[in-house]
Amino acid sequence: MKNSSSNLFRKHHLDRLYRWIVYSRDEFRCQRCGKKGRISPLNEKTSILIGNEPIITCDLVIHHINGNRNDDRLENLISLCDECHFEVHNRDWRNKPKENFVTKPVSHEFIEKAIKEYQAYQRKIYNKYENILKRIREEDLKKIEEV
Repeated sequence: MKNSSSNLFRKHHLDRLYRWIVYSRDEFRCQRCGKKGRISPLNEKTSILIGNEPIITCDLVIHHINGNRNDDRLENLISLCDECHFEVHNRDWRNKPKENFVTKPVSHEFIEKAIKEYQAYQRKIYNKYENILKRIREEDLKKIEEV
């Protein structure tokens, strides 16, 4: 895989950190209707859960403006809610997008800040997960001691 700005982190789907950068740039809002996105568990296809907490999910989706799913340049990616995303594709996912969008430019400083915010969010979820595991272990030890 070529590690260029046009294919940064590209696998089958965009890397969660890369998605976070796009969502952050777009202020976690649909860039068509303005709906505020929220970080929340959705489903197994779009979430990685630890306990009941998401590692990183959002009820927004990343849309490729030019319709080319291999073109992962930041200027080709935009946050849309599910409904707007469906409408942009004229209610059929096989259709190329019928609308064009212009994205905000991002600086290296913005990307660094977004990465730090993402890492802080990940630490918060990890710490919560660790506390849940600790509580489970303590409860299991009490049950063993009672026997």
